[in-house]
Amino acid sequence: MLIQNKNLYQSSQNTIFQILILFFIVTLPINIQLNGLSVILLLVFSLLDVSFYSKIKTILQSKGFFLLLFYFVLHLLCASYTIHFQGAVSEVEHKLSYLVFPLVFLHADKFDKSFIQKLYLFFSFYVLFYVVFSILMYMSKVQSFDIHLINRDILLECTEIHPTYLSIYILLSIFFIIIHLFENRNKHNYLLVIFQIISLPILGYIFWKTEARMSIIILPIVFISLIIRYLLMKKRYFFLIVALVIAIIGGIFLQQYLLKNVPRFREITETKLAPPVGIHHNSTNLRVGIFLCTKEVIENNWLLGVGTGSSQVALDACYASKPWSDVLYKIHYQAHNQYLQSYLEQGLIGFVVVLTMLAYFIYKAFKNNDLYMIVFSISIAIICVTESFLSNQKGIVLFAFFYCLFFSSQKKQPNKS
Repeated sequence: MLIQNKNLYQSSQNTIFQILILFFIVTLPINIQLNGLSVILLLVFSLLDVSFYSKIKTILQSKGFFLLLFYFVLHLLCASYTIHFQGAVSEVEHKLSYLVFPLVFLHADKFDKSFIQKLYLFFSFYVLFYVVFSILMYMSKVQSFDIHLINRDILLECTEIHPTYLSIYILLSIFFIIIHLFENRNKHNYLLVIFQIISLPILGYIFWKTEARMSIIILPIVFISLIIRYLLMKKRYFFLIVALVIAIIGGIFLQQYLLKNVPRFREITETKLAPPVGIHHNSTNLRVGIFLCTKEVIENNWLLGVGTGSSQVALDACYASKPWSDVLYKIHYQAHNQYLQSYLEQGLIGFVVVLTMLAYFIYKAFKNNDLYMIVFSISIAIICVTESFLSNQKGIVLFAFFYCLFFSSQKKQPNKS
């Protein structure tokens, strides 16, 4: 009877944890406050687990968890010499997910591979549902159901998600669905397969309408990486050479097409690569000004950085000192590069830590032959080149969740070469 009651308790505990995980995914694109509540609930649930404290040591035994926790601790240490204490407090608060999720996912050893796959699929379908529902609500409001009217600005208005982050959600959903189709190709769940196949062009169309330049670039890079990986594993070197030649030629044609036909790509060739002046600014020349000031601040604080929470103050001061457009410091533009953002705040060690963490993530994903995390890790590493992805709330929670899900699942799976 005692054993039966114990099993019943563990089963109910596992069910509650899974429900909280699903609640987190549901709130991810909707509302930052609700999503924060879901994270708090997950943490409280973890702390109430009687076996929680006995499992803490397993965190430090995982290099992946250790790197993430060290990245969080580094923010705390660098807050000690910040010139903007209030900003440091806010920054550390935003980064709490890097501390919370390693603790939360101590419970993930209860997840089997099937449930983890369902999580990826649930995330993908929910993103599809949320975006389509938001678009339909907007169309109903304006009394127009012409899908050709959908554009970047309308997507921002109806979903309330910045197009860059929306594009990443959609891109990951596309990858996850394709991988699920591939890994379950011998199973005969025809209804699910049909729904997945229908979902792909819908997600693809909305993804294209976001006009998110780096996300569009990520798509072929990830597919080429997966093809190269497959051919190397199969030792088909002739086909590998052919694939590389096709990729290079295709890349040249794709570049020409994008620069000529997609407005946000065409903007790059039509804009002088100099900081904006007055009202003459766009996303291209703004980034030139951002890069120049980021470079200047880093050169003046190359070893320790300016301290956690002070990067925006330092950048705004630099923007204001230049004869450039005032929009730079009025809108408070970040570095728009996570590697440089970390260098700004935590100095050389911050740059090295974030680079090491992402490189190790990609390495472990390939080593464990985890297709879901291969596409996720590569996508995040690339988007961090043009976005301070790990410093913005939506990027932080998305990364921390899937990063910790991956490393927690490795505790019970043997490595695959």
